[in-house]
Amino acid sequence: MPKKGETIKTVSFAALVSLVAGVLLLWAGMGLKDRISKNEKVKKYSYILRALGVSIPENCSADKVISLYHQSVKTEEVNGVERYLYKKDGAVVSYAYPIQGKGLWGTIKGFLAVDPDLCTVKAVSFYELKETPGLGAEIQKSGFTKQFKGKKMMRPCGSGDIILHVKKHGTANKKIEVDGISGATLTSVAVDKIIVHGIQAVAKTRSGHAGAPVGGERQ
Repeated sequence: MPKKGETIKTVSFAALVSLVAGVLLLWAGMGLKDRISKNEKVKKYSYILRALGVSIPENCSADKVISLYHQSVKTEEVNGVERYLYKKDGAVVSYAYPIQGKGLWGTIKGFLAVDPDLCTVKAVSFYELKETPGLGAEIQKSGFTKQFKGKKMMRPCGSGDIILHVKKHGTANKKIEVDGISGATLTSVAVDKIIVHGIQAVAKTRSGHAGAPVGGERQ
């Protein structure tokens, strides 16, 4: 039978090991959480940069993407709407507006980038969604998103009369509309609503074209 002193030492050692293991697990968990948060930030920043037309060098590290974002992109608020802007040689090249809405299986998030005229689409991208792979998830691919580039959102410009819509696959007037995803009608309808809300946000900023800088970093 172990002596009382030996029992106390054994229990104390076991408690110490448990404490150290707990601290290490907590530390590892915090580190993993930080890495996930950083990866999500880099992903979002990359989508914003590309939507605005900022070139990201090939094999660019996470830290360089973050640095490029802060060098190139500013955030401002106009009439209660936040937007990102990219300037080159003192002139605005493009604006990007956060867009989101309910998809088939969850929230769809992305960006609607427009030219300085606030009427012509520069790019549309979606960085977060839960749509069905091979069907609704195809909205992330260039085959779908490239259809938006160069299209007018309103006619006449700034009128509020929205002409850019996502139509059921095979029914779009491709001069002014976007062809939806085949076999993903519900996702296409959802994206149409998201784009319309985005265009409405753009229209809201027209009357206060010079925006106020947004304090702090937008996540």
